[in-house]
Amino acid sequence: MVIVQRTSRTKVAAVTLAILFGLSPVAGVGVALGQQTQKPQTPARPGQTPLDTNAITQPLAASPPVGHERTGVDLNQVDNLTLQDAIRLALINNLTIEQFRQAVQMSQYALFSTRGVYDITSTANINYLNQTFPTGTVGTVSGANTGALTARVVNYNFTTGQAFAPTGGSWLVNFNNSITWTSSTVSLLTPSYTPSLQFSVTQPLMKNLSVDANRHTIQLAKEALTVSDSQFRQQVIQIINQVQDAYWELVFAIRNEKIARDTYELTLKQLEDNRKQVDAGTLAPLDLRQTEAQLESNKGSIIAAKQTITVDENALKQLLLKDRGDKMWNSVVKPVDEPQFDTPTFSVDESIALALKNRPELEQIRLLALRNQIDINYFKNQLKPQLDFQGSYLTQGLAGSAVPGAGAGPQFTGGYLTSLNQLFAQDFRSIQVGVVSSYPWRNRLARGNYQQSLATARQTDAAERAQIEQIEVDVRNALQAVDASRESYEAAVAGRKAAYAQYVGEEEKFRAGLSNTYLVLQQETAYANAQGAEVRALTNYSEALANFQRVTGTTLISNNIEIPATAQPPAQNTSPVPGQSPSPNSAPPAKQPSGSSQSGK
Repeated sequence: MVIVQRTSRTKVAAVTLAILFGLSPVAGVGVALGQQTQKPQTPARPGQTPLDTNAITQPLAASPPVGHERTGVDLNQVDNLTLQDAIRLALINNLTIEQFRQAVQMSQYALFSTRGVYDITSTANINYLNQTFPTGTVGTVSGANTGALTARVVNYNFTTGQAFAPTGGSWLVNFNNSITWTSSTVSLLTPSYTPSLQFSVTQPLMKNLSVDANRHTIQLAKEALTVSDSQFRQQVIQIINQVQDAYWELVFAIRNEKIARDTYELTLKQLEDNRKQVDAGTLAPLDLRQTEAQLESNKGSIIAAKQTITVDENALKQLLLKDRGDKMWNSVVKPVDEPQFDTPTFSVDESIALALKNRPELEQIRLLALRNQIDINYFKNQLKPQLDFQGSYLTQGLAGSAVPGAGAGPQFTGGYLTSLNQLFAQDFRSIQVGVVSSYPWRNRLARGNYQQSLATARQTDAAERAQIEQIEVDVRNALQAVDASRESYEAAVAGRKAAYAQYVGEEEKFRAGLSNTYLVLQQETAYANAQGAEVRALTNYSEALANFQRVTGTTLISNNIEIPATAQPPAQNTSPVPGQSPSPNSAPPAKQPSGSSQSGK
């Protein structure tokens, strides 16, 4: 019984060894029984290419080395760039900021034009009339003895008027003059001079007294300018945040390429050491093939890293440059600043309060509420009846050459100056005062506009509350992102140290003959990935801090940027005002304030 069991165990072990070494079970049994069995040669199947055993012993044809050259970039032309330099260039050159800057100026000119309704307006009307017309009345009545009258008249009239803003009223001055020559026999003077001067005033007493269409338009234009200024600030904040992200992404891409090249050098050294061991007969040629394959894979990582550098560099240049012919497009951008790591503390309540105070989006909704209130006040005023006071004062003069025998008084005999003396002596004057009223009985236009403005105000109030909630969510998410990225970086640092220890340990085991090339390369790759994860985590932390600045509305303060409240372009310390002609490179960069959370300094 014991003999049978031992024989069975022997056969099972033999079959297992046969499977592991690619032998048939029958052959394995023969070997286990001590028989000398020749392994049959298995012919290649039809259409199957037999394995080339030379591929194991022959060195791989290496691809060309990966240089530092990149498309469209001169490696000898390097621009050192700090983050503050990048922000300054963006404020000066960014085309999106330029569009919003022009929008502010458009709003300024729009407000300027609406005030034109209060400009003093003067008109002049000068004409000459020569007419002959028939008459059917007797000469003693019409003054025409031949059945026709002739007259020549010269008119030169001047009008000046203005609407005044405080009360919605207006004034008008008419200075009219005429010189008339006539063939009428009943006319006492020919030529005759008839100047007149009239002052007129119109003042609303109910509707349009506190606000009218002109003042309503001006108030809306003021609010539109304020909104445009707030939108400009918002866009500046967004562009700065994009510049920060693009800058740190470029820093990451450059460091990631360095990691890829360092890993390549490690693999290359491993390959050289393996070749020495193969020459000494202590290592199989297959280990060389594994190392060569890994070396080519590392070249692919370098190529991908170079591509990322180019993409991130172009993204940053697009934010900083406005001219496609700028020489910086052909330069290598070398970031000077490195992401820093510290652990600033933020209070949730204080951060939310700061965001509610500074966020331009909330400011714009509140400005929209003010605009709605302007509409409400205007349309409520339009519900009143129209009641206007009107008053006028008229003084006239008359003079001319007396017709012989017509009996004209001596006070009317004279020239144009005589008529003006009468005019300003106010010998012939008229005074008129009164009121004009009107009211549409149903007044549906004003009532509809008023109710619509009330509904818009309620809608704006809901939008403001929704925006407040969104801002609070943004702040909470940003704070969580800061905490998560900080913890991720700390974990990545520990992971990189552990990966390095594993890599060094595997190398020592390999030198002692207790490991193989595959495991060494595996730990080498893991170490490279851990380095990349650490750099990525630190970059994410810097970007999280920059995003925290954005959601709390402190981007401008944190980067020492001031935008005047008069809706002018932003000025950054001693840098030229964006939009002016000095070269961007002529202005010194702004100093980053101490304690800025953007870079952790």
